Amino acid sequence: MERSRLYKNRDKSSEELRRRRADQSVELRKAKKDEQLQKRRNILTPELDETTPLREKQVDTSKLGSYDDVIRDMRSDDESVKTKAVRLCRKSLSVTKDPPIDEFCKRGVISILIPMLSSTHDDLVFEAAWALTNIASGDSRHTHSVVDSGAVPELIRLLGHPASCIAEQSVWALGNIAGDGAVLRDLTIKCGVLDPVIKLLDRTWNLPGVVSNITWMLSNLCRYRNPPPAREVLKTLLPVFTRLLHYEGNNDVIGDSAWALSYSSDAVNDFIDDIIESGCVPRLLRLLASASVKIVSPSLRTIGNLVAGSDAQTQAVLDAGLLDYIPALLNNEKSTVVKEACWLVSNVTAGNVHQVDLVIKHGVLPCILEIFHKGEYKAQKEACWVISNIITGGTTEQCAYLLNLPIFKALKNLLSVSDVKVILMTLEIITKLLEGEPVSCVAVEDCTLCLRNAMIGPMCS
Repeated sequence: MERSRLYKNRDKSSEELRRRRADQSVELRKAKKDEQLQKRRNILTPELDETTPLREKQVDTSKLGSYDDVIRDMRSDDESVKTKAVRLCRKSLSVTKDPPIDEFCKRGVISILIPMLSSTHDDLVFEAAWALTNIASGDSRHTHSVVDSGAVPELIRLLGHPASCIAEQSVWALGNIAGDGAVLRDLTIKCGVLDPVIKLLDRTWNLPGVVSNITWMLSNLCRYRNPPPAREVLKTLLPVFTRLLHYEGNNDVIGDSAWALSYSSDAVNDFIDDIIESGCVPRLLRLLASASVKIVSPSLRTIGNLVAGSDAQTQAVLDAGLLDYIPALLNNEKSTVVKEACWLVSNVTAGNVHQVDLVIKHGVLPCILEIFHKGEYKAQKEACWVISNIITGGTTEQCAYLLNLPIFKALKNLLSVSDVKVILMTLEIITKLLEGEPVSCVAVEDCTLCLRNAMIGPMCS
């Protein structure tokens, strides 16, 4: 799909807007695919949060015995022997590098572990759930093997276990299962995970480490677009994430909540209104000023999805104060933040003329022009769309405002790039500017330099 079709335009239908928003979000997700992990292994580390029951001292895993010996002892009728063997299995699967998931799976470890989830011995249940968590953190075939063995209903049942360490470990395992893809996400939901996990959240609200794992697991229930989660699921979770956005003292909780809202605003048609009506937009905007990029990035993505909707939806976000936060985002030290901020602004400038006026009055455009001089190329491309949208749909006065800025100097660098589409778009901007209001001598000189770049650039490449 051509890049020009990835932006909203007030002359286009709402169906086309939704399609463009979806396509652009896919591109952005690919560029940032590692920012929020789909699966997590519970590895042996002393750095686990102090508030989680899953903390354990670092142990030596070099003397775990042979896999066959461990499997044999896991089948023992002696409870102490069995528990010790499961612990050895779990520790082996918890090593930081190259855990032997295949070695254990081909020996039938999953079918041994599942019945242990029903044991009356909490130590055994905990170790079995942990081992299954790390198996499910492997590739998709490992995750499906865990599911096919009947783990999901058992793990959901354990969400109500009185021992918080067991309940939390079950959350972790279910998060890995739901994070595998849309099929297992929907299976986890169909098995009834929502009600018990929300109850667990209320029960453990004062344990940030547990709340963090729950939030991440719930965010995985909002992932994936083919097919997207059921609208009813997203509506059930929306007030939960709105509440979690205000969770104190844990950036992971806030960041994963924002990621969940970004998935929700991208996945289901017309869910943007639900998010706006939930009242979470002011909080998301304040999070744009966070010092933590793990909070800024998903909050920016969510807001970007909201303003990629209709003019009315865009206006609701503008009315909440969006443009007050844009200059700082455009000067952020992280290039991906700058790029997405430009993308966001371009969708505002693709709105109605009143919205373009707001962008101008908030002094955003001089910041955009600075990106042509100092920003990375991907951000410059997005900045070019900001200008192009104003030229295409703005008023004569708005185009005249651009001519009073050093617009031609700003565009000069884009005429020497190797991307022909970008060069053509830049030349189109210059042409439309020259066709409009009378241009000053200084602007003409700057324009001449621009065109010289356009001619020299290809010869030098």
